[in-house]
Amino acid sequence: MFKLGERRYSVIVLDVMLKASSGLYVIDFVRSLPGSQRPSVLVVTGAKSQILANVDRAIVKAIMFKPVDLEPFAALVRVMAARNTREQLHESSSSSGSPSPSGKPEMAPAVGAEHKLLL
Repeated sequence: MFKLGERRYSVIVLDVMLKASSGLYVIDFVRSLPGSQRPSVLVVTGAKSQILANVDRAIVKAIMFKPVDLEPFAALVRVMAARNTREQLHESSSSSGSPSPSGKPEMAPAVGAEHKLLL
């Protein structure tokens, strides 16, 4: 959380089952950051889905359950980083009065059910 306060990240990958704490505290911390500094959160976990039922989906953009296949994971991180960067640029251009982009939502990469991905 200290590092998140020092600089801006586009995406953080987080497990909710941490050795000394809970990733849910990190999600709460991300929620407290100003919108322009808020990274997208990808939760990668072996936790049961009930633990994640009430996570803030404005913060947690995707959840992958372990074991994770590397290709879909990397593709998702790339899409999330690009989307977060575009959203931040859109926010800054909107506040400066510049025209906004089309605003059309972007689709995440196609990932089969075998990859256990929630968007």
